[in-house]
Amino acid sequence: MRAFIVAPNIGFSFGGGGGVKVASYMAQTLLENNVKVHLVALRGWPIEKLDEVHGTSLRLYYKEGKLVLNYMLDMGSDPHIPLPIAAKLIATYIEHLCRKFNPDLVIFHDDVPKLNESTFKFVSSFMLYSHFPYAARIRYNITDAVEIGLDRYQGLKTRLYYQALKKVVLTNNIPKEIALVANSTITKMFMEKLWKRTVKILYPPLTLRPRKIEVDKSEAIVLVGGQPNKRVGDTIKVLAYVENKYGKAYRLYVVAHSFVPWYKEWLIKLSKEFGVEKYMFFVEKVSVEDLSKIYSSSRIILSTAHFEPFG
Repeated sequence: MRAFIVAPNIGFSFGGGGGVKVASYMAQTLLENNVKVHLVALRGWPIEKLDEVHGTSLRLYYKEGKLVLNYMLDMGSDPHIPLPIAAKLIATYIEHLCRKFNPDLVIFHDDVPKLNESTFKFVSSFMLYSHFPYAARIRYNITDAVEIGLDRYQGLKTRLYYQALKKVVLTNNIPKEIALVANSTITKMFMEKLWKRTVKILYPPLTLRPRKIEVDKSEAIVLVGGQPNKRVGDTIKVLAYVENKYGKAYRLYVVAHSFVPWYKEWLIKLSKEFGVEKYMFFVEKVSVEDLSKIYSSSRIILSTAHFEPFG
């Protein structure tokens, strides 16, 4: 049996992030059950780096030839191209791979790109596993709340972006051949409302790795996410408020696979403005072992985004 796993964000990349972690564990589960797996994306990391960051053991299957990397634009970090263009490219690539390998199963993540109808005759089964579909964002005009003052995020720009994306992903009728699976109750609700079909839930894997406590828990706060929609600036302001009002200083570790460069610069500037820059620590490209250590050593773990489809 042969399965394709298309990367999150409509095949954008196999790199860091929670969506890729879930996709990587899906791949490992299939491999453990004697299924040959292809990781399909525009770009992606080497197997060793995927294992280091996500805690998988894919390299063992890669050496045996049971795991195949189908990166259209070769290995590397995220391709710096707009997502609507990426979705169009990955659709063409998937059509080519399906004709070449006749997979038994294709698993899409987040959304399904618009494919040539002839592609369906080369595949036995399709599944969409969505953390939250862009199709729902487009239909119901759902946008991520970002920091006040970030002028790069304007309403018109977002609407034009969604209009472009609408042309390359399935937003209305989705073929009955594609099984629909959600990561949470809230994602399921939106998917069923959007596509008028039954949606099953498969919760993402959770790995607990107890670690020895190495820092004073009363001082450490961990915030997850390096994108503008995570609203790290809100936490910086609270950090300053707590210090000024109660005289209590907390260390804030902001953890992300990578930060949007201009956003990180804005956060540094904001922390200096509020006088808490000495308590700010940016943690990037961290391995799964080090991430577990950071989590277990923290007093509080925060997610300050105003919208997260965790259910």
